[in-house]
Amino acid sequence: MAIINSSTPLNSGNSIAARVLITGAAGFLGSHLCDRFIKEGYEVIGMDNLITGDLNNIQHLLN
Repeated sequence: MAIINSSTPLNSGNSIAARVLITGAAGFLGSHLCDRFIKEGYEVIGMDNLITGDLNNIQHLLN
């Protein structure tokens, strides 16, 4: 199972960042959703069981 947790705060000045959970994060669509939400400043929690997903799709997001 792969889990991504990126905590980039939103630029709204609030101390509480909006959080989104993406299931299937290592798949084609999920990995693009992770990129998009992180770019927009959301805290992203991504989960994937890697049955059809691939860690190569999210390698750039992992520490």
